[in-house]
Amino acid sequence: MEKVFVFVLLGFLISGFTLSRFLRNHSRSIAISKRLNRWIIVVALPAVVVQKIHSLPDFSWNNPAIFLPVSQPWIHFLLNALVISAIAWKLKWNRGVFGSLLLTVGLGNTSFVGLPLLKALLGPGSLGTGIIMDQLGTFLILALVGVPLGRAISSYGGSFRWSFKELSRVCLYPPFIALIAALVLRWVTLPEWTYTLLGWIGATLPPAALISVGLSIQWRALRKKQVRYPLAIGLILKLVLFPIFHWFLYSNWAAHFSDLDPLVLKAILLESSMASMIMAGIVAAESGLEPELSQLMVGVSIPLSLLTVPLWAVLLGFI
Repeated sequence: MEKVFVFVLLGFLISGFTLSRFLRNHSRSIAISKRLNRWIIVVALPAVVVQKIHSLPDFSWNNPAIFLPVSQPWIHFLLNALVISAIAWKLKWNRGVFGSLLLTVGLGNTSFVGLPLLKALLGPGSLGTGIIMDQLGTFLILALVGVPLGRAISSYGGSFRWSFKELSRVCLYPPFIALIAALVLRWVTLPEWTYTLLGWIGATLPPAALISVGLSIQWRALRKKQVRYPLAIGLILKLVLFPIFHWFLYSNWAAHFSDLDPLVLKAILLESSMASMIMAGIVAAESGLEPELSQLMVGVSIPLSLLTVPLWAVLLGFI
């Protein structure tokens, strides 16, 4: 069933490609994509933010089965920021390329693609670790850091003196407002129908986001060096080099906890090798951070990950 779900998601991506080809007018494809993105940014993502933040599990430093999985997305995001900053300085990338890879390489698809792949490769027992990594790690980083950071990089004009207009772009961004509301309502018991409604609205996010990515991907952009080379670097970092780093780090770290379930470590390592987060690409593109590159990182990394993640599972002896 999980394999079917993954390929259904892939089908939405392909349907976006197909619709774009059918329209034969890139401006029309972009127009539809922007409308979908508007729904995602203004309605679907805020609904998911409120739903997930309001139901976050409690964190514990005393339980390695919790703090080890939670630490991985945060360590990955910080490490990626350092690596991308160094590469951007060396290769003289503009802020659009820098911001795009900061988000799309820094945030993994630990939910929509990650959880079905975990269950398919490691079994249902691995889902608890995956959910903790997604809710207290990847998604929390997107909401707390990724969204405002994307808007900040987009607004930055070469000076650290922001105008009120630039600051308001960050503070009035719908997902950021939803995050503040969710934090305020964190300990308020909401009616059951609220969760149901938020779930229904949030369920539109994966298909809408993938169709939008499929519609807006411009394969012609691969002819541009400023897109092709950063894309190759981003994919190699995301799917190859960073998973190796996390294997070395967490294999050694987990060895200090004799009572840690081996399945927890396996789930951490596979989640660390997932494709780019769909919403990271949408947020980066909507923030004007090299949209072509942002959409390609998502559109290319997801199909590739359906090959590379099982390959990592085989190489690491998990299956």
